[in-house]
Amino acid sequence: MRNKTSLLSLAGLLSVMLLPAVAQTTFDAPTIAQRADQWIKAYVATGDFSGVVLMAQGDRILFERAYGKADFQNDVANQIGTRFRIASLSKTFTAAAIELLIAQGKLSLKDHLSKYVSGVANGDQITVEQLLTHESGVGQLDAADMYRDCLSNEELIRPCCGNLQDPRPESGARCAASTCRRPLTAQLLPLARGAGTPAF
Repeated sequence: MRNKTSLLSLAGLLSVMLLPAVAQTTFDAPTIAQRADQWIKAYVATGDFSGVVLMAQGDRILFERAYGKADFQNDVANQIGTRFRIASLSKTFTAAAIELLIAQGKLSLKDHLSKYVSGVANGDQITVEQLLTHESGVGQLDAADMYRDCLSNEELIRPCCGNLQDPRPESGARCAASTCRRPLTAQLLPLARGAGTPAF
């Protein structure tokens, strides 16, 4: 079931990304909505999808609807504004946003982490590039509330700034996955893009 759900999510994401690419065609929203709803309901009926779907062409929303449960145990239905734990799926979006900021000259792969986030061990040695390539040496977030609650980025960063019990390897010494790098990398975005710049 998990694999099917992942594939469906990917298919939905690709649909959203591809629609603006056909700029010469104006899609009929009611037709898109009817076909998408019919297609998605089949997956919902078999228990293979639960979530929120949005399809757009440029700034025009063609279809947006919530399906299934946000909490099966307590019988809470998904809503348009339901927040989801997307975990590692966020890495792709964060990396793409950083590439946009680099193209705009607002950020460099050689920038040090301490330029944007203070209090992180070796922050004056860790580069943006090392954060993206798992060579930053920052540690792991393994507190139970990290997985149970939807913590803010600031709350996730706090233990990365000195409260981790695992030893930090020297930055750039080796490639090692780190749960701390996700909130640290995400924290660069609003600080680098500056005030008045639209959010990603």
